[in-house]
Amino acid sequence: MLCKSFDHIGITSMAEHGINNLQGSYLVTLIGLLFYIQGIQTLKILEFEVPATVNISQKLVELRCTFDMEGRNLFAVKWYKDDAEFYRYMPKMDPKKQHFNTTGISLDMALSDDNSVYLNRLQYSTSGQYRCEISTDGPDYHSKVLTKKLSVMALPPIGSPRIVVNKHVIAAGDNLEANCTIVSNPAATLIWYINGEKAESYLLNREERQLPDRERRQFRSLALKFNVAKSHFYDPAHFDKINITCQATIPNLDEVLTNAEMVNNLHKSPGYVAAQGSHYSGAMSTAFSGFWVRVLLMSTWSIVVISPMSFY
Repeated sequence: MLCKSFDHIGITSMAEHGINNLQGSYLVTLIGLLFYIQGIQTLKILEFEVPATVNISQKLVELRCTFDMEGRNLFAVKWYKDDAEFYRYMPKMDPKKQHFNTTGISLDMALSDDNSVYLNRLQYSTSGQYRCEISTDGPDYHSKVLTKKLSVMALPPIGSPRIVVNKHVIAAGDNLEANCTIVSNPAATLIWYINGEKAESYLLNREERQLPDRERRQFRSLALKFNVAKSHFYDPAHFDKINITCQATIPNLDEVLTNAEMVNNLHKSPGYVAAQGSHYSGAMSTAFSGFWVRVLLMSTWSIVVISPMSFY
């Protein structure tokens, strides 16, 4: 009986000790978690600027990553392209700035600092996923990471795509011919619209080739030819006009490039109406002229007839 009592006391004591240890473990974990959360909350990236697209002819591109340490010490700022580190800034190191060889990356180290890196001598291989990583000093070494995609392109000239038409004034029954061209890399896809409706493929003729330049730009041309019907002038949005629009889409470029031409109805154009008005005016003038001649003759005849009667 006594042994059982001791056993009971021992088991109870061990259970209480285990509970205390478990509670202590939970407490340590909770405190650590609170410190971790506090570390995350006190490290903020204020600005992260990586352009979505850049022109390969651009001389310098800034990638910006500004932060607020909230009173903590900065350990390092690191930049990565496609998971490969290419730049590191560590305020406690000498030198503070380091550059690591990475495909497609050329840096202006004089301009680069803890907030920005400057890319120069752009290549198509400069395209990729760019990541900025900010980390605090010990003992916790918390970090914050943001990522954005950058695409290097040979952007088309301003005003692209370019449209050339054979006539700006046309009549039903005539052929309307237009050509749409653009140069870029990646290559553009061109689409023609007639009064908002996509042109049928049998009306189109494509030309594609690569230009012999450093940027390896792709030339794209899409010719449009169709016979104008009277119904083409009945578009409610552009009455008595034909609206032809060329649309260009380029991979990795969010913007859709468009250009349009308005072709007037010959029979409704100001020049045609003025010419017709002049014709009608001349005809009426001739008619009126004849009328006055006849009136004059009739008046003269009346005088001739009436005048002798006055002598009687």
